[in-house]
Amino acid sequence: MASGGTIRIKVCSAELTRDTEMFGKMDPYCVIEYKDKKYQTNVKNEAGTKPVWNQSFNFFAELNRQIVFDVLEEDTFSSDQVGMVETTIEAIIPKNGADSVEHNLELNYGNEEAGTLKISVEFTPAPQWYAFILVDFWNLRGFGVLG
Repeated sequence: MASGGTIRIKVCSAELTRDTEMFGKMDPYCVIEYKDKKYQTNVKNEAGTKPVWNQSFNFFAELNRQIVFDVLEEDTFSSDQVGMVETTIEAIIPKNGADSVEHNLELNYGNEEAGTLKISVEFTPAPQWYAFILVDFWNLRGFGVLG
């Protein structure tokens, strides 16, 4: 299998067991953190503990890299963390020739369970020649040949 490829992650919905609002319903959103990039869903105003986003994000991903899903609740001046999960790209991509796979990721806040995040994932491996180009580029860059 290739060491990377194009990934499409659809943040579907969440069922949250941790509620950060004292009055009213939460306004949740999800942030995906991969390498030095962040991808954010829309804020679902008044969605409470059962937000539905159905938003997709596409990017090039390396199998051995970590990815973080962080569900937050928007407040007027800041955001409160509801729960998060950290995993690897390899752990969430489809296996055995499947086109896509769904996961219910367990969210945690510290040592406490905070609910589940439903995602759908598609992955297209990069051609083998692409991996060689990336390796050559980073090697040349490391030797000071390229910027």
